Amino acid sequence: MVLARDYTYIDDVVSAFEKVIQNQISNETINVGNSHPIPLSGLIRIIENETKRKILFAKKPFLAAEARITYANIKHAKKVINWEPQVEFKEGMKRFIQWYRFSRWNL
Repeated sequence: MVLARDYTYIDDVVSAFEKVIQNQISNETINVGNSHPIPLSGLIRIIENETKRKILFAKKPFLAAEARITYANIKHAKKVINWEPQVEFKEGMKRFIQWYRFSRWNL
């Protein structure tokens, strides 16, 4: 069974917040996400490729209440605030890993 999540790069989230503020929107729900679920195996593969390290992990059974796949429907965000994510998942992970390496060793 596949476990997949809809990851969103932080710059895209900030961009959505800025558009909500600029458009003076309040009391309205606007989904913000990448709208493209990535399997956990894809996340692991990208981290391994970017870090040049093998990830050791143990497969565990799914929790009964756990959602197998999550993703955001961003049609409303496109319509109301003219927003959609700009950073592809792989690029976002690359940027995150670079940031983490820099911040971890240069505090």
